[in-house]
Amino acid sequence: MNIKALAAACILLAGCGTDVCKYVDPLVGTADNGHTFPGACVPFGMVQPSPDSGNSRWEYCSGFNIADSTLIGFSQTHLNGTGCLDLGDVLILPFSTEAPEHDNPYVKESLHSTPGYCSVDFVNGISVEMTATGHVSHYNLKYADPSSRKLYVDFQNGNVNSPGNLLFHVLEAGIEYPDANTICGRLRTKNWTEREWYFVMKFSEPYLDRTNLELTGQEKADKVILQFAPGSKPLGVKVAMVPPLEHRCRRKTAAGTSPESAGRRTPSGTSCFPGWT
Repeated sequence: MNIKALAAACILLAGCGTDVCKYVDPLVGTADNGHTFPGACVPFGMVQPSPDSGNSRWEYCSGFNIADSTLIGFSQTHLNGTGCLDLGDVLILPFSTEAPEHDNPYVKESLHSTPGYCSVDFVNGISVEMTATGHVSHYNLKYADPSSRKLYVDFQNGNVNSPGNLLFHVLEAGIEYPDANTICGRLRTKNWTEREWYFVMKFSEPYLDRTNLELTGQEKADKVILQFAPGSKPLGVKVAMVPPLEHRCRRKTAAGTSPESAGRRTPSGTSCFPGWT
């Protein structure tokens, strides 16, 4: 996947010409308490894939502060300049060690951010590129060690007021693994506001092994480690998100059902259907 080409196409389709976008610096406001994020988005888009350096204190309303030298991963939704914490949904972290670390040093000079595109390198050699369409986050993950390609996915993650809130801000979660290329589901969360949303996650290649980590306290959403086959090609990851109304409309279009039946959920509360990505 050519992330840079996709980012350029999305910005042009959104009506932003290069004569305007060249003056934009997404890093403005990422210092002190500016509460902005450096990641990718399009106007009025539902997703904003971006690096996260923290998620449980007021200075992390946007999930990122340029003063930090480590990252906890990359989540798909972010607020900009609000002064209140929320979002930070579906955190992913590529790693090659035995287990994922919470704080991962990155090369600050490598952080590159332009309208619709962001990239960063970790000290361990892993590099991440990201862009976004209206509903889909797109990633290219390049591993320094081609023999160990792992991905941590945390559906319990969120930008919350305190570390304790991470345990119970997910009110409901239904997550399914229909095949080794796909994870999909529904979550209902509450922090600043109460939200319900659906997602589909797709991988450019199937994972070989999945480990579901043990949940603690009041946690309801999965935390998983995925192991991919050795290889030198970048791993592509897409995360599509829609709100409940659009979820029902898409199901109706895909299945030819009535609006009433389209609104019904499977026993686990989720439904995977064609056309999300």
